[in-house]
Amino acid sequence: MSLLTALLCLMLCVGLPLSAHSQGSIFGQLRNVDMAVPPDSAVLFFGFVNGTDNQIRLVSSVGAGYESGNWYDDFQNYEGASAGVPYHFYFFDVVAAESALLTGPVPDNSFQQEDVGLTAGAWPAAATAFSGELLPDGTTRLRWSRVADVTWHVYRRETASNGAFRRIDNVSGDLSDRGVADSTYADLTSDATAYSYVLIGEANSAVYSPPSAIITASAGSCCTDTTGNVDMSADGIVDIADLQQIIDYLFITFRVPECLDAANTDGSADGMVDIADLQRVIDYLFITFEPLAPCR
Repeated sequence: MSLLTALLCLMLCVGLPLSAHSQGSIFGQLRNVDMAVPPDSAVLFFGFVNGTDNQIRLVSSVGAGYESGNWYDDFQNYEGASAGVPYHFYFFDVVAAESALLTGPVPDNSFQQEDVGLTAGAWPAAATAFSGELLPDGTTRLRWSRVADVTWHVYRRETASNGAFRRIDNVSGDLSDRGVADSTYADLTSDATAYSYVLIGEANSAVYSPPSAIITASAGSCCTDTTGNVDMSADGIVDIADLQQIIDYLFITFRVPECLDAANTDGSADGMVDIADLQRVIDYLFITFEPLAPCR
């Protein structure tokens, strides 16, 4: 039995009222521009309510899903999803490179059918090389591949949960805040709690990427040098090759250095790698020769 059939059976066969409460299920068909059914493995979506992404739900969240051309979610799983407040769902077929935006007011009924037609369009690719490290002080450091002109909204949920993610780079979920412009973020409030994380990129204004893979931070760091002479290229010496890696990362290729922890040469607690780190390496190699900060 398909999802759509099951929902119709609940309404018609079981006799559930159509207006039992204001926070019911939303569901419908999803079709490509040529009316083909997107394969299950190709479809991603995320949703939020009330004009703020302080809380989002994914296609994989409990109570949501996509199967054989039918999508669904449940407003009861959104905080603040009272009748009349706006909802937004962003759909992606990552194989066909098609997407759609569905928006409207949360309905005052139990079952709301909204069919979605995907269209071709340009949007940022999902974040790649996304990883997290749980540091000894309880901070979680997240990293991903940098993309020119794309900023990132950062979300987390407790690993044991399969529900909504909460935005942590802007806890109010202010959509005018385009998020993190760099390719690293320090979750300073994790307190060694087991969290899972997801990223959504933004290009221009409200042109969003599909959600990234969901990752869980792991303990440890690639950088083990505590003497102050850190080594970005992991070849045993600090030289122009290490300097070039930071220049490439910041300005040219945006490729993440082999050990980004080591590139944090000024020892900043947030793990950010920026011009200050580049200047420290220049000073170390050519000007002051002052030792670099050890790994944190």
